[in-house]
Amino acid sequence: MENSFNSKVLVAQVSETDKIAFYKKTYAHVAGGVFLFILFEYLFYKVSLL
Repeated sequence: MENSFNSKVLVAQVSETDKIAFYKKTYAHVAGGVFLFILFEYLFYKVSLL
């Protein structure tokens, strides 16, 4: 699977290895966002900015 946005390939059409890499990158990004959101919320409540 190329790292180019110009190539439009469905995930269902690529190899299993590429699917796994895609899902790992996608859900790692989502998990990072959720973690940062929770961290910022904790810091806002801890510092009593609200």
